[in-house]
Amino acid sequence: MEVQEGIVFMARRVKCPIVPIGAAANKGWLMPAWDSFLVPFPFSRCAIVFGEPITLPENQESDDESAELLVKNALDSAQRQAEEIVAGRGG
Repeated sequence: MEVQEGIVFMARRVKCPIVPIGAAANKGWLMPAWDSFLVPFPFSRCAIVFGEPITLPENQESDDESAELLVKNALDSAQRQAEEIVAGRGG
């Protein structure tokens, strides 16, 4: 659940927006790996939320930390929304 500096570097380098995505399922299996990949069970309730694209200014490498924080907040928000939809509190 951490944003690495490479995403900001690459988004600026290739001039491509970052699209934050959150996903959740009410029933599934968490794979025992470093990323805790979730495999939803059949017929479980699932949600995928796409946030607003984030376009970063090209030549502001000195502002990388605030850009990483912006991306993290957008990812956290998309994840929260997906979890609320699955829980029946949003959508």
